[in-house]
Amino acid sequence: MLARICPEKGIHLAIDATRAAGLPILIGGEVFPYPAHLSYFHAEIRPRLGPDVRYLGAVGAAEKRRLLAAARCLIVASTIDETSSLVAREAAASGTPVVALDRGALAETVEHGRTGLIVAEPGDLAAAIQAVGTINPATCRAVARLRFSAAAMAERTITLYRDLAEGRRPPCFDDGTGAPVEGDVAWATPRDQARPQSRWESIR
Repeated sequence: MLARICPEKGIHLAIDATRAAGLPILIGGEVFPYPAHLSYFHAEIRPRLGPDVRYLGAVGAAEKRRLLAAARCLIVASTIDETSSLVAREAAASGTPVVALDRGALAETVEHGRTGLIVAEPGDLAAAIQAVGTINPATCRAVARLRFSAAAMAERTITLYRDLAEGRRPPCFDDGTGAPVEGDVAWATPRDQARPQSRWESIR
């Protein structure tokens, strides 16, 4: 597991799940000097450390690549909705599947059954960790090259901004029904007409 050491990253859930699966876990990540983070580390993580649970502290880029490439899987046990997950994409690029809780955008990053396994509840993590060996590392790498290369990400970002600039509703904001989303802008409204204020109004 590679993450900031804080409650919302669910490090304690990952530890409990790997122990239930009968496997060891390595944890890399910085404990920032915030009271809530320090309290979480001392109350929830330190008591769980042992021969099968090692805390490595903060890791650099080279060490991160080595850890990901050697891992059975990366665990993402966030308890809040993730807006994205860079480390999950890095894992895929290393040929390492991801076991994750279904939180926020993780389902858009991890293809269930193809580049990892996504589960609904923390209690399901252990079984997923045991089953993740069915995921093909070569598939993880191929998907990462196709979806998360610098060229692919740049192309999608440029397309998104072009859609926004030209008043088109980007597919990533579409709920699939074609109906307006509450608080959304009228994407097709010409610029010389009044536009409703919304959470997207600053993106023109």
